[in-house]
Amino acid sequence: MAVNKKLLHKQETDETAQESFGDTDGPTIIYSEEELNAMREVRAKLLEEHGIEPSRVGSTFLAVATINCKLRVDETTSKSK
Repeated sequence: MAVNKKLLHKQETDETAQESFGDTDGPTIIYSEEELNAMREVRAKLLEEHGIEPSRVGSTFLAVATINCKLRVDETTSKSK
C-alpha cells in the first residue's frame, strides 16, 4: 500500500493568505486564515499545556478535529488530549 506524502502549500491571494494540505497527485484543500489560526492555537495548547509530543499531532488530524469542533480551540483541545 503506497502512502502519499502530505505537502503544505502556501498560496498568496489578493485579499488573504491561505495554506492548504493536499496530496501531490490529488486535489488541494484550501483553509481560511481563521481555520489556520484555530489549528495553530490547538496545536500550541496540546504541546504546551498538555505535554503532547509534536510527532503525535498530525496536520490532517488537527484540521479535522478543529473544523469538527467549529474552530472552538478549547473544545478541540479538550477532546483531543
